Amino acid sequence: MTLGRAIFAADATGGKDFSMEDGWIAGVGGLLILLIVISFGRQMARENRTHLIRSLSHSVVEGVAMIASAGWCFLPTVLKAIGTVAFVVALLVIVALAVCSYFWHRDADPEPTARDPWIGIAILPVMIAGAVVGIAALAVVTF
Repeated sequence: MTLGRAIFAADATGGKDFSMEDGWIAGVGGLLILLIVISFGRQMARENRTHLIRSLSHSVVEGVAMIASAGWCFLPTVLKAIGTVAFVVALLVIVALAVCSYFWHRDADPEPTARDPWIGIAILPVMIAGAVVGIAALAVVTF
């Protein structure tokens, strides 16, 4: 809510209130922009830029997964208003992410010193699915 109040100031919205989901989606957008800028700057600041693309993609995917996982906080909102069609769509998205997890694991190029990188790859679809839950909650309160 604090981030939402900063983004949706009372004078800018004409005194209209905003929902927590509005604040969350605005915060996610802002955090994703910061993530890209800071990750790129961090990679350019390194003296030894070996494996630049791999390192940049790892940090961006990690950041996106962490930001998206906050969407799971809106699961009660979605569960109250869920219908059969929405349930089937959500289930299909989760299955698609699980299939993606197989391909991500197959094509993974983890750091050589990483311990059990498969755990992170297995949890990645669950964390990214948090964005689906957050967007569904926004749709529930908007429509």
